[in-house]
Amino acid sequence: MKPGDHSCFIYDNDEEHRKIITPFLRNGLEQNEKVVYIVDARDPKAIFNYLKTDGVDVEHYQKKGQFSILTSTDTYLKGGVFDPDWMMSILSSETQKALDEGYTALRMTCEMSWALRGLPGSRRLIEYENNLNTFFPGCRCLTICQYDRQQFDAGILLNILLTHPFVFIGANIYHNFYYTSPNDIQKLNRSDITLNGWIKNIMDRRVTEDVLRESEERYRRLTDNSPDVIYRMSLPDGKYEYVSPAAIAIFGYSPQEFYDNPQIVRKIIHPDWIPYYESQWQRLVKGDVPPIYEYQIVHKNGDVRWNNQRNVMIRDEQGNLVALEGIVTDITERKRSEMLLKRYNEELDSEVHSRTIDLERVNTMLGVEVIQRTLAEESIRKSLNERELLLREIYHRVRNNLQIIVSLISLQSRNIKDPYLLETLGDFKNRIKAMAHVHDWLCRADDISRIDLSEIVTFLGTSLFKSYKIDPQLIRLNVDMKDIHITIDSAISISLILNELITNSIKHAFPNGTAGEITIAGRREADTLVLSIRDTGIGMPKDLDWTGSQQTLGLRLVVSLVEQLNGTIELDRAEGTKFTIVVKEKD
Repeated sequence: MKPGDHSCFIYDNDEEHRKIITPFLRNGLEQNEKVVYIVDARDPKAIFNYLKTDGVDVEHYQKKGQFSILTSTDTYLKGGVFDPDWMMSILSSETQKALDEGYTALRMTCEMSWALRGLPGSRRLIEYENNLNTFFPGCRCLTICQYDRQQFDAGILLNILLTHPFVFIGANIYHNFYYTSPNDIQKLNRSDITLNGWIKNIMDRRVTEDVLRESEERYRRLTDNSPDVIYRMSLPDGKYEYVSPAAIAIFGYSPQEFYDNPQIVRKIIHPDWIPYYESQWQRLVKGDVPPIYEYQIVHKNGDVRWNNQRNVMIRDEQGNLVALEGIVTDITERKRSEMLLKRYNEELDSEVHSRTIDLERVNTMLGVEVIQRTLAEESIRKSLNERELLLREIYHRVRNNLQIIVSLISLQSRNIKDPYLLETLGDFKNRIKAMAHVHDWLCRADDISRIDLSEIVTFLGTSLFKSYKIDPQLIRLNVDMKDIHITIDSAISISLILNELITNSIKHAFPNGTAGEITIAGRREADTLVLSIRDTGIGMPKDLDWTGSQQTLGLRLVVSLVEQLNGTIELDRAEGTKFTIVVKEKD
């Protein structure tokens, strides 16, 4: 129910009363609505017990003023007289009060047995119920009017049905098609209007039944013509209520044979799957069965086939298991394809494993011979060109291995206190991450023959800034290159060169928290690639022989990699530090 709903509740016993009223009250409290219960025939303690038994902290809601229980003498019969107009004004003011207090709505339920005492104004009950239907639409109030069928006579209840758009009967709520609008009830020819409405309902029901019958026939045709077996089995007796004609094609047995002998399924199940079937049946009896499972059968013609079965448990209103419905599909061809695919995958895994062993052997040399590892990777890459799928798998595994090495270095670094050794390990880890990124890009790229250099530069710069905890507001990274792609042969070497030069700028160009910029630019000139790495820092010492014996490990690596690419490298110390590298890529 929602705000604006006006419903009546016609019940026969206390159990029906509890099943409807308890969730009605609880839902209102949980939805931050102000909840009011008006008692007349019942003890307020009984209502408290409803909620407490359902796990609701009644005292909490009562203390904060969200829940209250009033009596009919406090409300409907104030002063010993029932005045519908006064009661309507109370509803309006209490609704506004609830909203002003911060609640989303006012939720009420009222025991109407007070109307049977013959007190002044009681005869205006139906007038009151009818007028409520002009109050509730668009109002932030909802209510259930309770009528005990054992106390009210049929004549009153018939009028009650005419004045409520919704009705609870027993433990269910219904849209009341006997409801009559307030204007029609007030008309002198109300009986004619009611009669016409009921006749229309009878005719509408006939139309509904015809539509339902046509729908059932349509779904019957669908099930009868389905290539899968659709069935329903009653429980716990295990008898088939329906088996579609597809049973003949899938099992070799007709639906009638299943009806005559429900145990025929034990004859159909492949002997190797009998223990599995028995275990599933025991689970089914307990109400626990997997929604989907697969098994083998023996067709009536002797063929061994695979089936896929999907199940739905059907329960009654009390939650008891009463039936099992399901669909059985022949998946023999799919299983054969899976077996062939599995065999192919095993062969492929074997080949990948063999190649991976070769790669792992090369990886052990990373810390000492980076250039040799690059040449070895080049050799392996060329040997696997005939299978791009296998090649991607190899790149994936190399990337994972490199990431494992990075993780091991990070773990080992936690136990090292020597700042120089920590810095050395950090530089080594960044070199490995630079190579790992190239392999990661190759795993994901649509075209693995060419690599976007700007993507590599952006990643390296961002990664190194994070590694050295550089504030991008203090030192800005600029990347100036577009549509520059390099071959796989050059990618790792150029990545390592950029890694070393960006690292040098970060570590040495901006001492004591000074600000500046690092700019990496690239362009094509004929068949050469020109790269420049410039920073606005303090510059390299003029007396440093960066190409000779004073080289650091990083600069030695840069020079060596540039020579390996048959390129040149120049240093400009005019403003900060600028390295210009010119290489000619291999075909």
